[in-house]
Amino acid sequence: MLPDYTNCITNIIASIEAHHGLAPLQQTHPVVDALLGEKHYRSIVLLLYDGLSVATLKEALPEDAFLLRHLHTTLSSVYPPTTTAAVTSLKSGLNPIQHGWIGWTMHLPSLDQNVDLFINRLQNDSQFASLDNAGMSLLPYTTFTSRLRAQGIDAVEISSYGDVVTSGRGEMTEAVIARCLSPGAHVIYAYDGNPDALMHEIGAHHPDVMTLVRTLNQEAEAFAQWLPEDALLLITADHGLVDAEYVMLSDYPEILDCMVRPYAVEGRTAAFFIKPGLRDRFKEVFTAALSDRFTLMTTSEFLASGLLGPGVMHPSLPAMLGDFIAIAKGNACLSMKPEYAGLVGVHAGFTEREMQVPLIVAKR
Repeated sequence: MLPDYTNCITNIIASIEAHHGLAPLQQTHPVVDALLGEKHYRSIVLLLYDGLSVATLKEALPEDAFLLRHLHTTLSSVYPPTTTAAVTSLKSGLNPIQHGWIGWTMHLPSLDQNVDLFINRLQNDSQFASLDNAGMSLLPYTTFTSRLRAQGIDAVEISSYGDVVTSGRGEMTEAVIARCLSPGAHVIYAYDGNPDALMHEIGAHHPDVMTLVRTLNQEAEAFAQWLPEDALLLITADHGLVDAEYVMLSDYPEILDCMVRPYAVEGRTAAFFIKPGLRDRFKEVFTAALSDRFTLMTTSEFLASGLLGPGVMHPSLPAMLGDFIAIAKGNACLSMKPEYAGLVGVHAGFTEREMQVPLIVAKR
């Protein structure tokens, strides 16, 4: 399933910014525009549950559950549908082609290192990158909340990593409610890392995941009831997950012999850096071995495909993505070797389960 950048999570941010008089960075979303225009909301709350796809909602919940009753429409994630790309898009209002945070692990040419951007550690290593906060240092962006604050609007992120730092969903929702009840107008972005974290550990369909989603449903319903009448609650997600069917590159020495370094980005959308003179050889051996599980394209083809969205390309992207991109078919997922294949649930592929996320609307 291809991303739709006219019906995307970034369009939510464009609508919120346009509603407050800022020039939107993307097309606005007509559904969100209509919601914001129907009455004056003193507080707008955008709550993101990491990994809570439409497919997971429908698998875990009965039709009359709060989150399904209030499912307003289905949105597209960005590509790749992965936390690094999608959350960065949501926070910045930029498409992946513009911000450059394409996946969990990015090759940073100026450091000559593959770095896990969110945690600033070297790929498959406990060591930190050679530059503090390498992602924001080399791929900086402004958040939509900071742009709103610059216009005098009380706009904050409330999360474990936000402007208002909280621990756990209960503390997060209490902080959101308290801010909505305080004087003035507010725009609040709140983030919770589940069910993504649990799905990574035990899989997308595990009974414990279904139980967690039912708990999220109960908590979201109570949260919505506690919000004041002049608050609009929008709930969405960044992506969904599938259970990995691993392909170990250690089983394919002829592929490894062509590579300069481990692949970057993600196991379901992988960037390959090839030794000089071996591009044709790599294409030949990769296609012969793995064309039933991955689509291989040159990085130039990938960047021209529109998969990363419209907008001016970040100048560092071509160098960060190397020579080839392999995109998974079905549930296939690359790993350099078995000891690195620790995640059960994964994302960053083309399936509907990963790409389709909800726009849930609660208002009183």
